[in-house]
Amino acid sequence: MSISDAPRFAWRGLRLDTSRHYYPVRTITSTLDAMAAAKLNVLMWHIIDGQSFPLVSELYPELSAKGAYCPQCVYSPDAVRSVVEHARMLGIRVHAEIDVPGHSGFGYGRPDLIACPKFEAFRGAGRAFDPTQDATYAFLKAFLLETAALFPEPTLNLNGDEVQFECWASNPRVAAWASAHNLSYPELEQHFWTRMNEPGGVVRALTAAGKTMVVAEGSNPKEGSVNLSKSGFPSDTIAEVWGDATLSSGIKRVLSTYPTARAIVGGPYYLDVMNPYQPGEPAAAKVVYAWMDSWATFYQAEPFADPSLTAAEKARVLGGVAEMWSERLDATSVASFIWPRALAVAERLWSPADFLLDPNATAPRMARAACQVLERRGVRGGAVEPGFCPWSLDWE
Repeated sequence: MSISDAPRFAWRGLRLDTSRHYYPVRTITSTLDAMAAAKLNVLMWHIIDGQSFPLVSELYPELSAKGAYCPQCVYSPDAVRSVVEHARMLGIRVHAEIDVPGHSGFGYGRPDLIACPKFEAFRGAGRAFDPTQDATYAFLKAFLLETAALFPEPTLNLNGDEVQFECWASNPRVAAWASAHNLSYPELEQHFWTRMNEPGGVVRALTAAGKTMVVAEGSNPKEGSVNLSKSGFPSDTIAEVWGDATLSSGIKRVLSTYPTARAIVGGPYYLDVMNPYQPGEPAAAKVVYAWMDSWATFYQAEPFADPSLTAAEKARVLGGVAEMWSERLDATSVASFIWPRALAVAERLWSPADFLLDPNATAPRMARAACQVLERRGVRGGAVEPGFCPWSLDWE
């Protein structure tokens, strides 16, 4: 018997958000075990955000001392290294994500660097760095270099999405600076990224340390996003695409706008999205009774669905990521939201584009995988369809 199998994409990720809720290290390592079984190979660790700051910095210990939910709700450098090593032994890379300039949890420990340290939009995620201070860039350079050294993975995610311009407008000094320099708030954000990419600046230092930048590329004019060409990012920067569930936009726009950038796809694979509907359907079609059915939407989201993508453009798509944002999930519930639905994303990123796109035909195989691949390993996931799995009863 001969079996020939290989992944279609090199980047098959799962993003885990440990800011909205803190996850103990054992929750992260058990997630890594399940990822390995599903052949997902990149943990995208959204380690901090506006809600909390659990990452311990030896240079700036006040960040987690004042920003973590509790004294025990932190990831020390040794804890980070233990996660990285656990992942390495499973063939998984751990990719760190430190969101700037928005979604900033830095204000708990360093309110002097934040334009609106008490701004409550998005329950605190609307806070943003003050882009007018030289001290902002000096701090970020030191902190990000320290963080980069913790993660051997040669990428670092600065994200850059959803900057709430109301934050900057609420600060009289920042607003006056922008007005004096004749800058709109989108242009002020562009100023931030230009400063980040200036010679001797933050991005140049990270590149010299061996890191390739990853950023979120969006197109919402009411919220901030990164313009790679105007910001001076290195030509090998990776853009995470926030397209819709059918990918009718997003990938093509990014790849055609930035002819040297590479891309990963995140938009259609939000595991915290409950209802399996497509954009444009009537509201009544959004009502479903089994949230687990949403795996079918992920399964059908083909990265290369746009027929206008050229072979050269497809070659620049590294893969995708299943997004597990944690606003309403904690360590007791997160596994049931990730699994088995992330299996659908894993297969879409592993198998050929024309491989079995019909969810009805796939459901029995998904159910078997949920039982034999996950529950047999003790993963407390959900069910795909009515049936019986002997390992689901063997928890005691």
